[in-house]
Amino acid sequence: MAELVRERFVLRTIPAETFEAARAELETQIGTLERRLTGVRNAKAERTRTLPLGDYDALRAWWDEASQEERRSTARWALMWVKVAPTGRKGARFDPDRVRTMFNWRVMMLAADKAPEPTEEQYEAYRQQQQRYEDEERNA
Repeated sequence: MAELVRERFVLRTIPAETFEAARAELETQIGTLERRLTGVRNAKAERTRTLPLGDYDALRAWWDEASQEERRSTARWALMWVKVAPTGRKGARFDPDRVRTMFNWRVMMLAADKAPEPTEEQYEAYRQQQQRYEDEERNA
């Protein structure tokens, strides 16, 4: 928009009609993007209200009961990584026991206004869990 204004009023290379048409289109795009951003912010706020943040067991239980869409939305926001271990043989069926996920607990806990920042002990437990997953994968 700044470049458009510069070309219209400083350089005088764009006629008024062209400027107004471009400005109107840009304002429409800005409005659309602002509405999308509001939707994303509202969705994030909703997730932090419904997720049992700060409690691993409660969150795990929530995950087991969550719908596919709730899981997908949360995964985009809260997972650090997902790893699927190799089967060891060609054509093997999917085995959910080969899937490892690492939740970004620190981000999830900090995202909730009601949740305190994790203690050093909680964060150390998180790091140890991550190390166990990595060790399991190396040994698989």
